[in-house]
Amino acid sequence: MTNYKLVRMMHDKFGIETPPEPRSLETAVMVGRFEMMLEELVELMRAHRAGDLAEEADALVDLVVFAMGTAVLMGLPWDDVFGEVMRANLAKERGVGKRRNGLDLVKPEGWTPPDVAGVLRRAAR
Repeated sequence: MTNYKLVRMMHDKFGIETPPEPRSLETAVMVGRFEMMLEELVELMRAHRAGDLAEEADALVDLVVFAMGTAVLMGLPWDDVFGEVMRANLAKERGVGKRRNGLDLVKPEGWTPPDVAGVLRRAAR
């Protein structure tokens, strides 16, 4: 079972509605989700500064749960979107890009961006 399906099960357990097809969230709901994810990022940094690896791991999982939960609320076909974005990411090459740190992934000649719009169109049928 994927992590996304586990998050969806959690939403189902608590009666959090999932739309039948992909949609944007109302601004107030999206702002609330953003604030929850930001709170987890702050917790991650606090745990890191405290040298608490277990709390760092917990904050990372909570961050992912909130991100995936937002995708559930939006009715996104997460595994398909994730796969398409990763296809494009895996076609990149390691190099020096905008961040200039040598750990960047750069777009080689002939690289094609992810077709997320196409994935969403197929999911809306």
